[in-house]
Amino acid sequence: ENYKKEPSEEKGVCAVVRIKLVQTLAMTREAFSAQLEIKNNDDNPIENITVRIMITNKNNEMSNAKFSISNATIVNFNDDSSVLSKTTGSMEWLIIPYYEASPEETTDYYIGGEFGYSIGGETVSIVLTPTKISVVPDPRLSVHYFWEKYVWGDNPFTENVTEPSKPFAVIATIRNFGFGIAYDMSLSSGQPEIIENEKGLLVDFKLIGLTLDDGEIEPKFEANLGDLGPKSISTVKWWMNCTLQGIFKNFSINIKNKNPNGDPKLSIIDDSQVHELFQQVKEPESNETMYLVRNRFTNETLAPDTIYYSTTLITDNVTILEAEEIEINEVEGSIQATIMVRTNISGPVYLKAKTLIGKRILPIKSLTKANHSSSEIELPVTNAWFVNYNYKKDVLDIHIFDILPSNSDSIVYTINAGKDNIITSTTQTTTSTPTSTSTTTSTSTTTTTTTTTTTKTTNAIKFKQNWQMKGKRRMKGRSKSVTACWARCERKKSCNFISWFKRGKTCTLFATYTGGRKKAGFYSGPVIATTTTTPGTTTCSDPVLRNNWILMGMKVADKTIIKTRTATACWAKCQLNPECSFIIWKKRNRLCTRLATKWGGKKKRGFVSGLLSNCD
Repeated sequence: ENYKKEPSEEKGVCAVVRIKLVQTLAMTREAFSAQLEIKNNDDNPIENITVRIMITNKNNEMSNAKFSISNATIVNFNDDSSVLSKTTGSMEWLIIPYYEASPEETTDYYIGGEFGYSIGGETVSIVLTPTKISVVPDPRLSVHYFWEKYVWGDNPFTENVTEPSKPFAVIATIRNFGFGIAYDMSLSSGQPEIIENEKGLLVDFKLIGLTLDDGEIEPKFEANLGDLGPKSISTVKWWMNCTLQGIFKNFSINIKNKNPNGDPKLSIIDDSQVHELFQQVKEPESNETMYLVRNRFTNETLAPDTIYYSTTLITDNVTILEAEEIEINEVEGSIQATIMVRTNISGPVYLKAKTLIGKRILPIKSLTKANHSSSEIELPVTNAWFVNYNYKKDVLDIHIFDILPSNSDSIVYTINAGKDNIITSTTQTTTSTPTSTSTTTSTSTTTTTTTTTTTKTTNAIKFKQNWQMKGKRRMKGRSKSVTACWARCERKKSCNFISWFKRGKTCTLFATYTGGRKKAGFYSGPVIATTTTTPGTTTCSDPVLRNNWILMGMKVADKTIIKTRTATACWAKCQLNPECSFIIWKKRNRLCTRLATKWGGKKKRGFVSGLLSNCD
């Protein structure tokens, strides 16, 4: 079945490569052998031999049309129709039932026939005594492939950097919806073969192994599935690597049936499809694996629209949600994303939110959801992922899948993603002197801490404000801040300077600096400035609630998100929980989040956090 090309995919694809993957599905099925032995003891040859196979049901009705009957295999015949004197010849037919012979239950038939010949000038006709056979139902198979749309690999648009490849899945699910058993079933695969590469792209695809029942990847290319009973499913996940990143945009599947009779009607595969797989997700309650796909190619949003349950291949429609609010906090490579949606629907849903997070493989550590009427619920981490399906974009989108109950209203999703190898924009060199003594004095209003400290020299990277530089340009894109623009430059060996425009958030990377001019809103550089801190005395204020500040940290064990009228009321709720040390209060929807510990924070309009002193 050929799938239609996507009408609204992004333009300007650098190269198109077509690959072919050949796999073999083998099994044992029921067949009958009919044999006729002809022993000639006469002095004359037996000639003009004819045999007509006749199959009848219990009502003596002709049923040949329900069977595939092979041509006769003859042994020790002369001229294909005679047996010489004093010799013995034989004839054999392979009889294989069609599906119609026994759709749902075992059915009895009788194989007989008519045998005609001539000998010594006399013609003889004999009715062959029928033999009873019992035909069991056939299996009926549906084969579905779920092929991952997005492939991680080296980005051909980056210079002097080789991004790692990430194995992607090609999932084969075989469902027996018939009433018979598919015996001794196996599925084997060859390596993928590139069959079209007009531009000679240096790309390679490699099959690295398979998994059964969500186990570890095994470096083998044949899966022995055993017997597949009625109304059951068997799944094989093939894992492949690609040396370059890209997107699979078009799929086709072609199934050829091979059987001893060469009869295409004997195929037991009734249905075969390939699906564009966005993500393997989990049912939030049962943890069953599900396949999030796009089946309707008229869907101009290029978003998934269907969910398949892996154990049944039952489908359900997916509703696309819009994020009403999104907050992204990034500290030392760790990401915390909070997304709020409002909805009055139930069932499977999918939402996508754009971010300015630089493209990279970003593992999910935790995913939770909460609303005003329930405590925080842990969701499978597979149900959130960071990827941009426009592979030419250098930022990530957030994707979330969920199944909502009927009483859903306002929902807040929180995603925590792990650290990666992001490059920071500050380098430091430190020289230290040992600490000798430490004394502390305090009053009821302020705390004064006097310590003998280390001396730290910092080479801080600065950027010249209101200055647009000139030079040999390497790349242009968008970055959230000047430091994010510089982080992008540091990942490129050919980049030494940047120019960032605040209003359009445009980031331009340069290899060389040849001058510039004054221009409002531009930041260019870097300019290295050295500062030195010396031992001294720091005065810390009493801890208070800090406006326009958001903390990040670990929530208390009772993760219920509370609504309070004020930040002060939120802090009062915190004091009732011995585990609670800090709070985050969101002014817009009055949500109160309680934290056991904090590991960072930053300015954020509309938030109140604390309690914090000026030393925090």
